[in-house]
Amino acid sequence: MAKFYISDLHLGHEKILALDKRPVATVEENEQLIMTKWNAAVTNADIVYILGDASYYDYYKTINIFNKLKGRKIFLRGNHDKWMDEQENKHNSMRYHECLRVGDYLFNEPVTVSLCHYPMAVWDKQFNGGYHLYGHIHLNHHPIVLHPDMNRSFNVGCMTKLMDYTPRTLQDIVIRSQEFQSQNR
Repeated sequence: MAKFYISDLHLGHEKILALDKRPVATVEENEQLIMTKWNAAVTNADIVYILGDASYYDYYKTINIFNKLKGRKIFLRGNHDKWMDEQENKHNSMRYHECLRVGDYLFNEPVTVSLCHYPMAVWDKQFNGGYHLYGHIHLNHHPIVLHPDMNRSFNVGCMTKLMDYTPRTLQDIVIRSQEFQSQNR
C-alpha cells in the first residue's frame, strides 16, 4: 500500500481548462486525462489524498467518477467543493477533512506530512523534517510559497509540472521537485 497525493482536479469545471492552460478542450477530456493517469499510477490497495477542489459536479456525478478511480480516496475540502455540502445535508455517507496530518515514508524514513487545500506558512514539524502538501493556488506563485522556510512544502495541484495530472507519492514529489530545480539552475 502506498500513499498518493493530488489537488485541484476541478472535475466538471469548464472555465478552469483555459485558466490552467490544461491540455484538453472539454471537461470530458479533462476527466479522461485524469482517470487514465490516475489508474495507471494507483492500485486498489493504495490510498489517495485529494486536497480539495475535486469537483464542480453534484454529489452523485462526483461519486460516480471517483468510483471509477483506483484506490481508497480521502477527501480534504477545498473552496469549490459544493458537492460536499449536498452529501453532508442529504446523504451523510462519507467524511472529509479540512486539514489533516498523516505519517508517511520518504526514502524509508518516517516523516510527518501536513495536508491542507491552502498553503500554510507554518506546519507541524516544519523545522524537524515535516512536509506540507497543498493546492488552491494553481499555477500562481504566492510570495509565501517562495520563502526559504517553505522548502519542504509542495503545490500538488494536478495542473502543475510536478504533478502532471497524476497522483504521486511523497517520494516521487520530492524527487521530481529536485530534478526540476536542478534543470532550472
